[in-house]
Amino acid sequence: MHLDPSESINNQGNLRVDVLDADDLPAADRNGFSDPYCKFDLNGKDVYKTKIQKKTLHPAWNEYFECPVASRTAAKFHVKVMDWDFGDKADLLGTAEINLELLDPFKPKEMILGLDGKSGVLRLKLLFKPDYVTRSRQGSSTFSGTFAAPGKVIGAPVKGVGMVGGGVVKGASLLRHGIWGKKSRDAGDSTQQESETMTNGDSTTPRIIEPSLDGSPSTLPPQTPPPTRSRSFGSASAAGGTPGKAESGSAMFTILAASGFPQGAKVQVHVKQITGPKAGKDVHKTKAVKSATGQVEWEHEMFQVNCTADTQFQLSVKDDKMFGDDLLGEAPFFVDDSSTGTEKTVKVGSGEITLKTTFVGAEEQG
Repeated sequence: MHLDPSESINNQGNLRVDVLDADDLPAADRNGFSDPYCKFDLNGKDVYKTKIQKKTLHPAWNEYFECPVASRTAAKFHVKVMDWDFGDKADLLGTAEINLELLDPFKPKEMILGLDGKSGVLRLKLLFKPDYVTRSRQGSSTFSGTFAAPGKVIGAPVKGVGMVGGGVVKGASLLRHGIWGKKSRDAGDSTQQESETMTNGDSTTPRIIEPSLDGSPSTLPPQTPPPTRSRSFGSASAAGGTPGKAESGSAMFTILAASGFPQGAKVQVHVKQITGPKAGKDVHKTKAVKSATGQVEWEHEMFQVNCTADTQFQLSVKDDKMFGDDLLGEAPFFVDDSSTGTEKTVKVGSGEITLKTTFVGAEEQG
């Protein structure tokens, strides 16, 4: 009997993504550089945004995040590489589709994704853990952090990359040294863990990069710490790094409007902190406003939260009632790194929330 992949117990679970580095990004600024960052969306919803790497075409983020995946075979997973501009709208540098069907449970895969912009490639490492292992982590939360200092290339860098026949991304340094090695062995553990390197020059069908030219097993560069085994990939990278500490500061929120919710609903927005010392607690809720049209606007709905730059929040919209509120929708949210506080629209349930956010580091606050 042939079981459809969508019905397999390996189809639902938790996905970890290591955002490593990029190369050959287009220059979007007058100084010949860009200020790149990545935004990931799963099935049309934003799930993670990296920090900004300033004035570079070869950024190294060294960040990770984890998110639940309801169906690996049906997932629409995309990444956008953006250029941050102070006081202006971010520019799109390129996008790529990430095919989760290519992942085998518990086998880390490194992918090199060709971006559909003028130029550029992005290097990621992904690990999928099925639901029967990660059931306690199910929900809408995204877990994230860093595993090395930003700007430091971990493993073989994405360098000297170009497009060759068949749309396959190939780089001289990648072929000579290999990426992440064929096998990772731990002297204290007899288990062998294979990591495959993949690429998608056409952004939809990743292809396997050839092994090193001399045919010998590739290894990590000597400056990289040796791999360490961990049953949980949520707190350290597969390369054995230690999560870094994000910048401390404060986030300023301004809730502006809501639209698309049921007519007659008494709309109230709740903001919950998902990560950090106040994890699981509401940090603000707006006034409940009843509207016959489902369109609501607020004035002076501003609040400040002490947090780190990578703190995740959750927006919840409720129909406020005397005896028990009705939940109209929830969505993850990450504070805008821009200090200008441009308006953002977030899809929540059947409607949308319009708000402004900024993050100011502790050093900038003086």
